[in-house]
Amino acid sequence: MVHIYAGNLLMTTGSYEDATKAFTNADNIHKSALALYQRSRCHVALNNMGDALKDLQKVIEASPNDKVAIADKDCLTALKLATQGFTGAPPTQQPALPFEK
Repeated sequence: MVHIYAGNLLMTTGSYEDATKAFTNADNIHKSALALYQRSRCHVALNNMGDALKDLQKVIEASPNDKVAIADKDCLTALKLATQGFTGAPPTQQPALPFEK
């Protein structure tokens, strides 16, 4: 449990990579849906959506009625689908709309 407390403290300071390690240690010592859930939050902060989804899936497998984990997984999945193919670069040329002539 001390690793979860440490991970939570590290999250509040923005040390998400270290927090991820603390939550991993917590889960290795004693399997914990809470540690996996918190680690998934760190992955989101680090923009590691694939890892976040994997952790949320493990939380749901351990706690099938966890509505928060289910909702978070659904949101991340939708976000992933919405951003697939987005490069972040602006389009080179947008077609003119019919009323802009």
